Amino acid sequence: MSDFKYELEVLSPLHVGSGDLITPLEYVVVDDKFYRVDMSAVFRDEEFNVEAFMEAVGRDEERLRFSDFSSPELGKRYERYALALSAATGKDLESRAGDVREFIKTKERPYVPGSSIKGAIRTAMLWNALKEDPGKLRALKNHLRRLMRQDKVNKKKVGEYIEKLVFGKEPHCEVLRALQVSDTEAASIGRLEVYEVRTLTTTPNGHRWKGFYTFVEALKPGSRLTLRLKLDDFLMRREVASVLEIEDKLWMLEKIPQACNMLAKYTIDGELWFFRKYARELAGVLRFYEDLRSKVEALLSSSGDERSFLFHLAWGVGWHGMTVGSLLKDDAVFFLNLRKAFELGEIRLCGNCGGKIRGNYCRRCRKKLSPREVRKIYVPEFPKTRRIVFEGGKARYPLGWVELRVRDG
Repeated sequence: MSDFKYELEVLSPLHVGSGDLITPLEYVVVDDKFYRVDMSAVFRDEEFNVEAFMEAVGRDEERLRFSDFSSPELGKRYERYALALSAATGKDLESRAGDVREFIKTKERPYVPGSSIKGAIRTAMLWNALKEDPGKLRALKNHLRRLMRQDKVNKKKVGEYIEKLVFGKEPHCEVLRALQVSDTEAASIGRLEVYEVRTLTTTPNGHRWKGFYTFVEALKPGSRLTLRLKLDDFLMRREVASVLEIEDKLWMLEKIPQACNMLAKYTIDGELWFFRKYARELAGVLRFYEDLRSKVEALLSSSGDERSFLFHLAWGVGWHGMTVGSLLKDDAVFFLNLRKAFELGEIRLCGNCGGKIRGNYCRRCRKKLSPREVRKIYVPEFPKTRRIVFEGGKARYPLGWVELRVRDG
């Protein structure tokens, strides 16, 4: 078994969600710090108004805060853990009584699951295999054309056909079985920070910010965690691979760094184009992508280290980070037909008053619309939104960029 120890370095805030939200009842912000409260402990303190708390919860009141029932200092006293956050983020978090998306942890220590890392590698391998093989890319387009002609399509299964074509016929005999990715080591809780994330959307004249704010626990840039990647020597044997019918696919495992870096460069170039066109004034985000482009170009050059590679990971990476759809955008007519078939970037308008509608009901006209009364248009840019991390009140980072490099020894 080939066994490599890697180091994952976080280049921009990384959020891997646990699936849980930390509500305003469970935290306080004091002295520019986010304190998550140990609620079991605080219930035993006489200073906490348990009776008022139970009554409020029973009435199902919204946006209840810990400070409604006791002083923030009591929450600080019974902290589970404390995280840094900027003064601007703390102010917005408190004023909006926002929920905070929790980072996945083990024993109150954050880690990155191997499944998340392998998923990002899988996307890069699939993207690179299709880009390198025009025949497989044509097969993907033909498959999508067949789906477009169907009345109902299970969107979750759209990719199964092409994944089987690229990786192998069945999960138990696909080439990625030979790649094993461990979870990272658990990092100290101090590597997390609470960040404010806002959503940028394009407009005919540039961009605007959507009205909602999202708050997340995320690993700070510069955080480093170790993990292991293994290639199963048994499954890599030619005679075994021949039986599994993956012999002609083993090359993909040998080119993982190149595949990840090629997709990273393609994505970075696309994001630089997007921000220069729609949000040139976001200097921090542009500077981040310009620096990242220099890094990936060095890795792809003849003098680059093939054992290091970049990829986009976890929450906030968007449509491009989770699909191979960017390969389809060069054919503008096909891509527009694909968007229409799968309602990608669709805006529904009332044919009577011209206002935006959801479903088939127009609030302005106060009636349900027939299919003929619904007008559909498609935004010129898809995807048209980006999640951006704010730091100190200013747009600073995209989410989820990491570098993986082999550690010697």
